[in-house]
Amino acid sequence: MIWIHSITESVCVYLSAVMLIHCSPTDACHSIRAPTIDKIAHKRLANGYRLTCKVNPGGLKDETLVYWLADGDFIEKVYKNINVTKTERKSPDGKEFLHTKVVFTDVSQEDFHTVFTCVALSPVGFAKKNVLLKKDRRH
Repeated sequence: MIWIHSITESVCVYLSAVMLIHCSPTDACHSIRAPTIDKIAHKRLANGYRLTCKVNPGGLKDETLVYWLADGDFIEKVYKNINVTKTERKSPDGKEFLHTKVVFTDVSQEDFHTVFTCVALSPVGFAKKNVLLKKDRRH
């Protein structure tokens, strides 16, 4: 499958409709829902910034794709000196979630005006949340 760099809401709605067609009343579909972004945050590090995104996959952990955008483009396309990690975790109450982390080592003044978006996409739907880097006294 080839993904195009710009995924629009209409494509997400189409993917949701395809998934719902294949879901019969006897399936465990009642526990499947669109992913949600439980938390998005940024933190100043000694030599850069860290962005984090915690996603509830809505019962479709293996089918949920989580990625970052920077002003609408894939973050890996815009920034070459970043480290992106994606992990599966469990909360203290046993619920599974997906966690992504982006670490920047070089931050410019322009980056403080960039809209960073965490996107979670599954066959049932999608969620997205934005975050901006905030300057501290050192900038």
